[in-house]
Amino acid sequence: MIKTIKFLWIKITKSISLGTYILLLIGCVTPFNGVPSDFEEVLVVESIITQEYKKHEVFLSRSYPFGGSFTPEKNAVVQVNDDRGNTYTFEEKSNGKYLASDEFSASQNTNYTLNITTADGENYESKPQSLITSANLDRLYAEKTYDDFGREGIGIYIDSYDPSSKSKLYRFDFEETYKIVAPLWSPYDAVVVNEGRSTFDLSVILREREEQVCFGYGTSSSIILNNTLGLSEDRLEKFQVHFIRKDDPKLQHRYSILVRQYVQSKETYSFFETLQGLSQGSENIFSEDQPGFIEGNILNTNNSSENIAGYFQVSSTDEERIFLNFNDFFEGSELPPYFNNCNLTAPITDGTRGNRPLLNLIYQDEVRFYQYNFGVMEGGPFIMVSPECGDCTTFGSNKKPSFWVE
Repeated sequence: MIKTIKFLWIKITKSISLGTYILLLIGCVTPFNGVPSDFEEVLVVESIITQEYKKHEVFLSRSYPFGGSFTPEKNAVVQVNDDRGNTYTFEEKSNGKYLASDEFSASQNTNYTLNITTADGENYESKPQSLITSANLDRLYAEKTYDDFGREGIGIYIDSYDPSSKSKLYRFDFEETYKIVAPLWSPYDAVVVNEGRSTFDLSVILREREEQVCFGYGTSSSIILNNTLGLSEDRLEKFQVHFIRKDDPKLQHRYSILVRQYVQSKETYSFFETLQGLSQGSENIFSEDQPGFIEGNILNTNNSSENIAGYFQVSSTDEERIFLNFNDFFEGSELPPYFNNCNLTAPITDGTRGNRPLLNLIYQDEVRFYQYNFGVMEGGPFIMVSPECGDCTTFGSNKKPSFWVE
């Protein structure tokens, strides 16, 4: 962070002079004027308690119709109780997130129940859940491979083995973190100091925050399941949990992935298996296999017929993280493209007050300064770029993760 801002002034005085985005849909497609009907607003619950000693989380929201917006469930009383007489209270933070007041961990041979009382007085309770067994993710690694469409990329694989068990039911998820470097970054930016009827002042100043190097984040968007039922031993070998295409911008610089492995009960595994099947079938809205309501393990204690979406899980988990560099797999190959096509422009400053192109683009935060235009291209005094190409914070956070290593 630059604490002292140094100003590089350029004053431009101009006389007043005269100075839509359109989307075309071409094709012979008959529109389908489907209108959702009989929408039912239901409570949505997401929570998983593991053997990790930490402040666990519960997420509460309300379902919303097509075209609606996310609605967090606020002002609820949330607790997890076990059959040993312990109660763990959760505090509301933001956006439907409730965080445990104190750290705790799930133990084997103990039943846990989630209790929720909403602001309107309705009480919800989960069926008792318990920790099944331990989870052992032995190895997380990456190899160059091809997907089902013949596209080259990097496969992320796990090996898992537990000699003390004959079989397990597994679910996996992951978090991606990747380095982003703005390709047309400049340490300076342009601001409008003032704008009058016939004159105006533009200033080029040092940027006040880090906008060259950022870190992007992503999570698994599909349900990843596997099991060792029917096998001679509880062993998974080279199970692919993710595939990254060679031309994915996330690989342009350094990339990291954290994979979590969960051991689940038969009931929990069945729930996610059903959800997985329905989510795959819903890719085609005209499929005979249409998504419907999936009953979870949470009930309204006063109205057992009420639909509640989601599932309260108690699972053992293990996790591993690896880092990747593109050149480790594709040495000599061209790096993947950036997230955006980047072009330089030199918007003019001619026009009446309120109609000067460069000033309006600065007001609307649609450009970033790249360099002075000393005859490099036709147009105004500055060469500008889109925020996506000159400011990495449009794609990620400028705060380096604590786990990150180069």
